[in-house]
Amino acid sequence: MGVFALVAAAAAAAAVSQDQAALRRTGCGVDDEVIVRLAGGTPVTPRFAFDGTCYKVAAAIDGRVVEGYLPAAAMQGLDGFESARRAARETEVPRSAPAVPAPRELVSGVPANHPVAEAARLLETNQPAQALTRLEGLIQMHGRQARLLAIAGFAAYQGDDLRRAMEYWKESLEKEPNPSVERLLQRARKEFQTDGSTGKKYGSRFVLRYDETKLDSETARGILAVLEEEYARVSYELGCRVEERLTAVVQPLDAYRRSTDAAEWSGGQFDGRIRVAMIEATPGEATRRAFAHEIVHACLAGLGKYPAWLHEGLAQRMTGDRLTPATSAAIKTAVRSGAVPRLERIGQDWSRMSTKHAALAYGMALHAVDLLYLHYPAYGIRNLLRNPQVLDQITVDLNRRLME
Repeated sequence: MGVFALVAAAAAAAAVSQDQAALRRTGCGVDDEVIVRLAGGTPVTPRFAFDGTCYKVAAAIDGRVVEGYLPAAAMQGLDGFESARRAARETEVPRSAPAVPAPRELVSGVPANHPVAEAARLLETNQPAQALTRLEGLIQMHGRQARLLAIAGFAAYQGDDLRRAMEYWKESLEKEPNPSVERLLQRARKEFQTDGSTGKKYGSRFVLRYDETKLDSETARGILAVLEEEYARVSYELGCRVEERLTAVVQPLDAYRRSTDAAEWSGGQFDGRIRVAMIEATPGEATRRAFAHEIVHACLAGLGKYPAWLHEGLAQRMTGDRLTPATSAAIKTAVRSGAVPRLERIGQDWSRMSTKHAALAYGMALHAVDLLYLHYPAYGIRNLLRNPQVLDQITVDLNRRLME
């Protein structure tokens, strides 16, 4: 189900062994930002280990939980965590964390025929360059209004121009505080500071951005070819096409985790750009599957607005994932007991789910799409995607079938 093997170890107690140990924001390097200094003996809960020398941990500070990174040398009591990690079974968990598009509140209350709303639609259909051109024209015409600057920042971000995005968002916030814009700015700053992917390769449909110290030019060229091939396959099945080149960013897993806000089980996301963590030394089947999953998200985004379960179910099916009997049984039990919501009530942002709940949600989405293909073949997936209103009636039936 769009998965990778992740050791799911139970939380184990540990503690800080050095006084004034630096809890850092993005990693254990001396150049990483310090969040807080921890006193010796402070209890911490390890979340995961990068390489056995650096751990993401959670600590209770002044009544709130703070997460950051500590080196193994600054902690004691890690034996329990490591033993549990080694003994734990490898658990199949989703690779992809769907990312929320431009915050809806940025265009709330704007008439549908307004140029700003049109720019937002261009963003939602993967056309950031056109959106930014229109927004910058509106800024020249109407002045540097906070909302225009905020949406222009998102267009720049989706177009992979982080510096320009941060400039727009910073100016927008100077004119009008906005929590959503503040979150976007912090995310862009984090990515700008931690992402060393500056190399680029250009294809007919994609711009591949990668870290030249981690990937050689020939390997990057091969990855770009995989992207182009998978897009051709997915677009043929679903009926989508690109209006502008899509940006795809590939990073080592540790760099991906440091530069994104994705959940710890995630190895990919689509936020207007395709972002994938490389989990193979030489790109192979896992890399191809990871790209295919995110390309489905990009494809559907360009076609319209669809429910999260359809996004994730199609992404998994197009990747070649299949449910095991054990997973199907677990989904049926969860649906019957009300432990999971009905399909139409599954939200768009799954990135804050726990590993357990994420695995269940992804399994349920794949099962629903499998049922869709089985019981509604006459409609054809292309036709359904072009007539999303039909999905409402079908969803009612799928909810019932999930319990059978």
